[in-house]
Amino acid sequence: MARVKRGLAANAGPPSVATVFERLQHGDAAGASDAFAADALYAYSDDADNESAPRRVARGRTEIAGALPGPDVAPQLRIGIHDDRDCFVEGDYVDPSGDRVATFCWSAQLDEDGRLARVMCLDCAPVEPSPTWANPVAEPAQDAASVLDRYFRHLGASEFPEAVACFSPDVVYDHPPYRPGTPRAVFHGRAELLDGFVNVRGPTASRQVVVSSLQTGRDCFIEGVVDGIPNGGSFVSSLTLDAEGLIQRYVAFYSPSRAERR
Repeated sequence: MARVKRGLAANAGPPSVATVFERLQHGDAAGASDAFAADALYAYSDDADNESAPRRVARGRTEIAGALPGPDVAPQLRIGIHDDRDCFVEGDYVDPSGDRVATFCWSAQLDEDGRLARVMCLDCAPVEPSPTWANPVAEPAQDAASVLDRYFRHLGASEFPEAVACFSPDVVYDHPPYRPGTPRAVFHGRAELLDGFVNVRGPTASRQVVVSSLQTGRDCFIEGVVDGIPNGGSFVSSLTLDAEGLIQRYVAFYSPSRAERR
């Protein structure tokens, strides 16, 4: 299911992504839009009070310049993983006083010239950073595909103890609200996570289908769609593995919209 590809870690991402964030730091949305392809697609939400709101879609550089974050928040990139076609980034929006006001995640595709051809931007309230970002681990990590396959298989079958066994004992699990009007589901440790799966999430017919993924070291991103329920949307997850290959940090983002891939 999760055929995870290896990518390159670069905190600034590929040049086009670095250009976007550098220009936005200076309030230059028009300059930032130059890093997009002429026919690019940018899917985003302008509903700050509803992280799972449907995406709006801006097409072309002029519309994208008007849709990018304004000067009241500065996006700060925390991690980027990319290859020659795909890119994932996670970071924070920071207000003029330096406070983190939201965490954002991009799943992007690059054209043959390295420009951004398609970006799906998701965000939520600020989440805990990965310990690997401040203290990178030199030794190679295990492939995230196997543990993700086990996790999604057991979760889909409502085999919650087996699903929880895919996570480290000190896991941080941060998930969009399972139901409208409820807060994000944040669980620390296996006991909280099991209780959350049983009593907060519960059994559901939803199934996660991974459509894109990249990993470097212990850090991994996946994009997917949710099947099995009416109008299932898109999700992006940012995760970190521990030394044994279990998931230590799992942060998910969701929208009921599906942004077309290029």
